[in-house]
Amino acid sequence: MSHEDQQLHWRWRNDAVEAIARRLDMAGFGVKALYLIGSVKTGQAGPCSDIDLLAHCVSDQGRQELLTAWCNGCGHALAVINEKKTGYPVKGSLIDLHIITDADIAKGSPFAAMLESVDNPARLLRKCEGNE
Repeated sequence: MSHEDQQLHWRWRNDAVEAIARRLDMAGFGVKALYLIGSVKTGQAGPCSDIDLLAHCVSDQGRQELLTAWCNGCGHALAVINEKKTGYPVKGSLIDLHIITDADIAKGSPFAAMLESVDNPARLLRKCEGNE
């Protein structure tokens, strides 16, 4: 794959995830902050790459399930668009959501560690501001 092709796949995914972050009901889903990780964050995404999101959420299982369903819906729509653009089918959702809570951060879970990583830090997309 040429550098131009890779940039095309990366840019489309990056633009899509930034639009999703802008539209996300942070307070409603209990999201404290939303981060980008993985190949889209590093600019290495190809035509079959998923979009890895890391959501720092409140400890509310019901709201986390709703967030997961919402992201899966967005991801399935993106998978259809991706296939039309590239010809590459992606099975399931193009979004891979990872949820962490304050408890995960306190115990230093692998995904939580990405928030403070020196080598591979998560990129903040959006933070919940007050009563957003």
